[in-house]
Amino acid sequence: MRRLLLPAVLACVACTASPIPQPSCTPGASSACACTNGASGAQTCGADRVLGACVCTDASASPDAVAADVTSTADVTSATDVPDAVDPRDTAPPDVPASDAGFDVPSPDVPSSDVADAADAPDVPITCPVGFGDCNGSAADGCESALATSLRHCGACGTVCAAGTTCVAGACRAIPLNGLVAHYPLDGTAEDATLLSPTGVVTRAVPSPDRCGGSAGALDFAGEASIVMPTNPRLPIGAAARTVAVWLRVQPEHFAGIVINWGTVMPRQRCSLQLQASTGLTLFSGESSDVTSRSRIGDGRWHFVAATYDGSRATLYIDGASEGSETMTLATTRQELAIARLVPSDPRPLSFTGQLDDVRIYNRALTPDEIATLHRERGCAP
Repeated sequence: MRRLLLPAVLACVACTASPIPQPSCTPGASSACACTNGASGAQTCGADRVLGACVCTDASASPDAVAADVTSTADVTSATDVPDAVDPRDTAPPDVPASDAGFDVPSPDVPSSDVADAADAPDVPITCPVGFGDCNGSAADGCESALATSLRHCGACGTVCAAGTTCVAGACRAIPLNGLVAHYPLDGTAEDATLLSPTGVVTRAVPSPDRCGGSAGALDFAGEASIVMPTNPRLPIGAAARTVAVWLRVQPEHFAGIVINWGTVMPRQRCSLQLQASTGLTLFSGESSDVTSRSRIGDGRWHFVAATYDGSRATLYIDGASEGSETMTLATTRQELAIARLVPSDPRPLSFTGQLDDVRIYNRALTPDEIATLHRERGCAP
């Protein structure tokens, strides 16, 4: 038996800052994480493609081990006994898929008798296609970093996006906060992260894994589960500009119901994101004035849905891309927000069944670039 020592890294708890939880950790900053892997070195914040996690690193580990990308505790295994056959140096290396790029990088043909010598040889720089980089200097995993979206290698190897920013199209961009009325992370509660809007009343919704793999970072709605907020004078009404955004996951057999809405069930008086069972399409509804999607998202995967209204025109986005727009005049009334059901003034629930995460409402129409930034906010958009 041979003992294989794996990199001494382990994901810890999320980093936050008050009053608004930050979606990322500042690389190199000390954290309150408790290293449960026995690492004795410094604890630093940062992760590639997955924000909001602290990474405990052992300063005594090799440079290659410390530089390894860590996205979840599922990726990390402590030193353990394994059969000799598991040691990659005992057999010729197979083709290794590049973890970030989504394509295979062929390994060179190496005679089995020379495998030990090849394993000890230094890594040879490889040529990567545009948009990808061999940022850890190891040919074993190919061009592992997607430079368009990587938070630690944004646009070029070693370019790290700071806290409060995300990587979009190879550039670090600030996550939009201007005009943010409310942000409900839905990480087990209905509390507003801005601390400026009221906390909602959760009925039967339960914590659920979020889109980045967090064990309780979203809420699961089934039956008539819902969230209802008290009257919030900060919600846009009348024909005021606004943006509504949410992450959702729904199975095809459950594609129906209200995702988020406020107002009155009268023509032009309600503002809503909802799912239309008869067509399988998504709507931004002004109650009789609608923008309908072209894409179908009832596939059991996470999708980002957003709608903007600038006072005369509404645009619907799915996964950061525009699905279309329509001219309309809204006259939204009342300011009681409801999630996963119709507004409280109507007895019909029209319930949503599925998972929801990160509901945001702004009092302005975000730009297409800002919508794209929200879509890539935590670096783990599907």
